Amino acid sequence: MRNVFITGATGNMGWPLIKRLVGRQDIRLIVLASPKDRRIETLQEMSRKGQLSIVCADVCDRDALCEPVREADIIIHMAAVVSPAADKLPELAMEVNLNGTKNILSAIKDQGREASVKLVFIGSVAETGDRRPPLHWGRVGDPVKPAMFDTYALSKLRAEREVAESGLEFWVSLRQTGIMHKGLLSVRDGIIFHQPLNNCMEWISDEDSANMLEHIIDYDLPKEFWKHIYNVGGGETCRLTYYEFMEMLYRSIGIRDIIKVMEPSWFALGNFHGQYYLDSDILEGFLHFRSESAKDFAKRVRRKLPIGIKLSGMFGPSPVKRGMSSISSNKGGSLQWMRKKDGAKIDAFYGSMGSLQLIPGWETWIPVRSTRESEKIILSHGYDEGKGLEGIDFNDLKEIADFRGGRLLSEGYDGDLWRKLNWECPLGHRFEASPGLIAHGGHFCPVCDGNWEEYDSISASSPFFRQVYEPLKLNK
Repeated sequence: MRNVFITGATGNMGWPLIKRLVGRQDIRLIVLASPKDRRIETLQEMSRKGQLSIVCADVCDRDALCEPVREADIIIHMAAVVSPAADKLPELAMEVNLNGTKNILSAIKDQGREASVKLVFIGSVAETGDRRPPLHWGRVGDPVKPAMFDTYALSKLRAEREVAESGLEFWVSLRQTGIMHKGLLSVRDGIIFHQPLNNCMEWISDEDSANMLEHIIDYDLPKEFWKHIYNVGGGETCRLTYYEFMEMLYRSIGIRDIIKVMEPSWFALGNFHGQYYLDSDILEGFLHFRSESAKDFAKRVRRKLPIGIKLSGMFGPSPVKRGMSSISSNKGGSLQWMRKKDGAKIDAFYGSMGSLQLIPGWETWIPVRSTRESEKIILSHGYDEGKGLEGIDFNDLKEIADFRGGRLLSEGYDGDLWRKLNWECPLGHRFEASPGLIAHGGHFCPVCDGNWEEYDSISASSPFFRQVYEPLKLNK
């Protein structure tokens, strides 16, 4: 019997996984859950039936992690404060998302389990930040670049670094994309409007996310699967612009024409995250988890929507539009930023007040509807990728550092991708990092990565970073 320790069990990824695993005779579940979790009563009932054991604590409680980590064969670490809560409670987000991950790693090391336990860390597409067209195709190894004010992305970026540099024999970081779940239509926060309408995202359904994790638990995965970062995506049938995605969602409640319930100027022009993946098939090749297209998800969720949400579309577009306007006006949306004259947010998401005011109405706004093979711009990672990661040599590492505007300070390389070397970034910070983290993960300096106040300075010296920064800068 394998022991599986799961954090974040009651979230949008965790709950479908729990329902699949509970009752299986070859799995013993250990679920770390907060007493405030809305599904804790169901978990307690499962525990009474002997289907799982519960540790009621959170990942910030280091002592609570000792026993579950000691017993675990595999740890699925999903617990996180996500946006929009992370935007409002940035210190809590860092405490849970970053320090909680550090606590798990410390518990593993304290018990000398670096070579035995398997750790599955859930990262985020948000780590790579804004990738609007024409840079809407991406892969692992592209520059990490969280959007301004995105504490969630920054916390995931830093936590992924801790995992990759942990020295564990068996770890993966899964950069989760946008998850399609029925709760999306219940979101009443201005974050709805932080994503540009022409933004591109390769979504995945909650059920396929659960498939992915279940297969990691079940499959006898080869050694080459581990010690890697993967992009998680649903594939070609889940690639949608945000406009197309909103159309799909609102059709499920009977709103056939979304231009009647929202305005283009409510949506940001940039500073979000999302991309279509050049490499999401790699993870699918290992785990075979895809079963739903975006259309399949829409059909499934339409049947299960709460009656209140179904009824909201029956009264026509006017009440829906009033509700959407209210969200943008009062819940951290663009209309609130305008009313409060929040210049920092307007500059970040629109470029300037002038750019916001020049956004056309629906009569002249042109949505991006599809993407062609010829539109793919593949970014350079600064070395001959034909060698593969295992073929990187000392000269390649020097080129990689130079392409990032920095220097490799170490005088040799023994071929171990995950053994730390010494580097210097373009702003003069000296640090230790493994070649794998840099060449494979797209990270570089721990001080500069995600430090949006230095993005202009980093871009001026780093051709690597400049690829994703200069073409997408909003007009000031």
